[in-house]
Amino acid sequence: MPGWPTAPLKFCAATTRRIATELRPGILDLGIVAAIEWQAAEFEKRMDMSCQVTCAYKEIPLESKISIAVFRIFQEALTNIVKHSGATRVEVELEADADNVMLQVHDNGYGIDAADLTKTHSFGILGMQERARSLGGEAGVRRTRSGTAAWLRLPRSPEAITGASAGADVMPFRHRIEGTPGTADTRGDAPAASATEI
Repeated sequence: MPGWPTAPLKFCAATTRRIATELRPGILDLGIVAAIEWQAAEFEKRMDMSCQVTCAYKEIPLESKISIAVFRIFQEALTNIVKHSGATRVEVELEADADNVMLQVHDNGYGIDAADLTKTHSFGILGMQERARSLGGEAGVRRTRSGTAAWLRLPRSPEAITGASAGADVMPFRHRIEGTPGTADTRGDAPAASATEI
């Protein structure tokens, strides 16, 4: 309005943009696969650490709240790696079937201690688990022979919750598929979700 100071209006506009980004990052408009690949590339540039993404599909159709949760949990996993792992390499696997989307983020760092797994506020584990449970899924962190793996399983839509056993130690990821630089992306889309239209 005429005569109103511009600084508060600019602040409100900036705050609105920030909140909108936090609720649903714009990169998700390109799909969850592209969003995960973009975030991994950004992480690689900023941290000077290898972060390789493997996904057999060009896109995995998900409901909005599911794609947001996958993306945010992925970001939390990367934050934990920077803060606690001492890693030099990260490998990310994104997979889906008709019912679920699965994510695993594995680093070659120190490896999480068994005692840390029981600390309720340690390494952001509680927040990841609560977000996953609120959407009918599950998440966790486990020590591996070569570091630490954070994993996630979510139904592709809230109505597609299946009877997958809680606390599964190994997620059903495919073998790594290495692309050849400079070749066309020949991946297809993930199978359609079984319960509802996405």
